[in-house]
Amino acid sequence: MHIRRLSWSSGPRVGQSRPVRGTRSGAPAPRRGLAPLELVLVIPLLMMVMALMINFAHQVAWKVQAQTASRQAVWRQRPTHQAGSRDRPPRNWEPPASMSVGGVAPPPLFPQDPYDNYSALRGPILRDPQTGSPTAQLQVDRGLLQLNDDLVQGQASINREVVLLPRMYQIAFDVKHPLLQSEWRFHDLGYGSNSDRRSLKLYSYLPHPEVTKRGMDTQMAFLQVVHAPFRPALAILDKDPELAAWFGSAPDFHPQAGRPCLIDRDVVYRTVVQPLIDRIQGPKGGGRGGVPESMAQTFIRMYREQIAQLQLQVPPPRAEIQALQDKIDELNRFIGTLN
Repeated sequence: MHIRRLSWSSGPRVGQSRPVRGTRSGAPAPRRGLAPLELVLVIPLLMMVMALMINFAHQVAWKVQAQTASRQAVWRQRPTHQAGSRDRPPRNWEPPASMSVGGVAPPPLFPQDPYDNYSALRGPILRDPQTGSPTAQLQVDRGLLQLNDDLVQGQASINREVVLLPRMYQIAFDVKHPLLQSEWRFHDLGYGSNSDRRSLKLYSYLPHPEVTKRGMDTQMAFLQVVHAPFRPALAILDKDPELAAWFGSAPDFHPQAGRPCLIDRDVVYRTVVQPLIDRIQGPKGGGRGGVPESMAQTFIRMYREQIAQLQLQVPPPRAEIQALQDKIDELNRFIGTLN
């Protein structure tokens, strides 16, 4: 029996290297302390990125505040604005920050007039599209409804340092807020009331001689009515002192006529004049349902109210009551004659 002797050795064999602890298959060990070194090297870059982010947020906040200041500057100077605590500048808006308002230099808000192709607004001459006759034309006031008039602009500017890295750049904003403040209200355009016809000021018309003659005839008829000798007798229609003393104000019995914008006399007569005559004379032309019956009924109502008040007295004045009753009977007989 052959017995092999085992030999033990404390070191590596000849030609072999000793394996290093903590490595696999004898690979070289990593260098310790490299990660902290890389972190130290990248910290300045991270700090700069963080500073830029903070500056960006700070810059956005000041931009919004500049827009608010420019809008406030132009809106608080409007004619309809009511002064109050809101007129104060925005918070932290202190010099060198500024806010102001002024006119707008060219180019205007509307470089091209959107109504330039509309002859009804920009003219300069508005002609009859069917005839084109020089006698049927209107001169258009081009500046009456001008869009670029009364255009004002609020402005807010600010120039200050950023929060971080102030030597690199500064916050600088110059914000403008244009406002077309013209409201085209009737008194701004030269009209007496909101019911005035806009066309009378927007257009200048040289009427035809026949139209001028009709206008003069109408004016003459108006003057004849105003200075007519029977005019004092018409005061009962709206200025009767007896009715005014009892009711507090005199009723107005004048029937109102419409104001159509028409030049056809036949159409005006059918749509305005004839209905007005019917309201005056009544449907059948005899006064019933018209102004005569309405006035008589108003006086009857007044006399009955006066009788009811006199009957409350002790003793009631019979003579006065009888006089009022006689007036009522007379008015009833008058109504009976109407048809």
